[in-house]
Amino acid sequence: MNADDFMDTDDSGNDKQYKRFNKREFEDFLTDHWVDWNRVKPNEGVLSQTLSFSTEYIYKIPVSSTNRLYVVIFSTIDHRTNKARDKGKDAIRTVLYDNKTKSIIGGRKKTLRINTWKDNLKRKVDDLLQNTEEYVTECDECNGFMVEREGQYGKFLGCTNYPDCRNTKQLHANK
Repeated sequence: MNADDFMDTDDSGNDKQYKRFNKREFEDFLTDHWVDWNRVKPNEGVLSQTLSFSTEYIYKIPVSSTNRLYVVIFSTIDHRTNKARDKGKDAIRTVLYDNKTKSIIGGRKKTLRINTWKDNLKRKVDDLLQNTEEYVTECDECNGFMVEREGQYGKFLGCTNYPDCRNTKQLHANK
């Protein structure tokens, strides 16, 4: 263990070692597993708006050749230092992103920055890439996707093309 690593325990008392990593290690990991990843550039729509409020590098991997859906990875690597943030300052986040509607459409998953982060992140990204249909419901009225929303009467599915498309579907009986 080096000076940048920290020891912690989980709820069951098992040791978890926090791993600090840098931009190069993270990008090498991406290259080892997905050849078509890219770092989000500052002018890329909604993601660039997130990037302008964030100090972390954001990466994307296309789900298919259409360049509509991406798995987006929020790395926790600070672009000012090229190192991951300190322990307790957030986890690596992965989401499905619709490039056409510029919206996150599901698959929100976090990966703790512990000694198994590489295996855990690979499994989560691969799941999003291979099982997209579990996270995405196409709108039957337009070319958008139905995503979970919360309204005054509870959770429902709403189209990502709102307000142009007002299609909704009830998720379950709201009480």
